[in-house]
Amino acid sequence: MADNAARLLDWCSHSSYKAPYLAAHLPLTHPRQLANRGRCHLLLQPAGRPWPSWAMMVENGAPVDKAKRRLAE
Repeated sequence: MADNAARLLDWCSHSSYKAPYLAAHLPLTHPRQLANRGRCHLLLQPAGRPWPSWAMMVENGAPVDKAKRRLAE
């Protein structure tokens, strides 16, 4: 995971993108943030775009149907 995160961060820096780490509601800034993860969810978006408010409404690990209901509220 750390190797993949490093490659992703390199791509983001060359492409003017950022990769918010959805579970932590934080930007991915260093590979060690994912070093002990088996999987994770990132949101790739242009660097100048603000953190989407809808991402804060979905709890980490929420089933898809619950996340959809939460977003529809």
